[in-house]
Amino acid sequence: MKLIKIINNGNIYSYDPERFKPSYKPINKKESKLILEDCLKVFNNNNLEFVLCMGTLLGAYRNGDFIDWDYDIDVAVKHEDKISILDCIPEFEKFGIKVCRYDGTLLSLERNDSYIDFYFFKKYYYLWRKCVTGIVTRNSFIEDTKKINFLGTEYNIPSDTDGYLKHHYGDWKTPNKESTLIGNNSYIKFRDKINSLFPKCFKVISKIKKNLC
Repeated sequence: MKLIKIINNGNIYSYDPERFKPSYKPINKKESKLILEDCLKVFNNNNLEFVLCMGTLLGAYRNGDFIDWDYDIDVAVKHEDKISILDCIPEFEKFGIKVCRYDGTLLSLERNDSYIDFYFFKKYYYLWRKCVTGIVTRNSFIEDTKKINFLGTEYNIPSDTDGYLKHHYGDWKTPNKESTLIGNNSYIKFRDKINSLFPKCFKVISKIKKNLC
C-alpha cells in the first residue's frame, strides 16, 4: 500500500489512493445520507460551511431525495477555506470517513464504498467562481445561501436555487438521466469548442488566464 501525503500549512496527512474505486453504480441512499450528515457535523464543529451542488442539490430540491441514477454526493466549498477543511481530516477519520482522492482542487472522501466530493471553488474574475472541472458558477451561488431540510437535516443551498439550476441544467424540472451539469455547462461547451477549432490559440489564452487569476 503506497500512501500519498497531503502537506497542509505545516501539517502532514496521508491517504491511500487505492480507496478510490468508484463503481458508478446507483447511489447507496442510506449510506450517502449518513456520510453527508457526519460531514456536516465535522464542518459545524469547525465553523465551516459547504453548499449542496450539482446532482445532489438537484435531487434535494426537486425530488427531496438523492437522484436514483446519481452515484456520489457533490458539495461546493470556498477555495479560501481549503486549509481549514484539510485540517479536519483527522476528525473525518473518527467517523470512519477517509480521504481517497486529492489533487489540490478536489477532495474526495469515502466510507463503505460511498463517496462525497468537495469541489473547491476559487474566485474567478469579479462575479464568478471556478472549480477544477472547469465549471464556472456565480459567486452568489456559493456565498448567498439558505437552508433546506433534506432527509431530516438542514443543509446550505444557493438562495437563488431556481437560478442555479436553470443556469447549470436548463430545464431542470424534467428528470433526464442524460442531462448532467458538466454536459450542460455553457462555459465548458464554449471552451471545448474553441480548443477544437483553435488549439494553439487556446493554449496561449489558457496560460495568460492562469497568470491573471
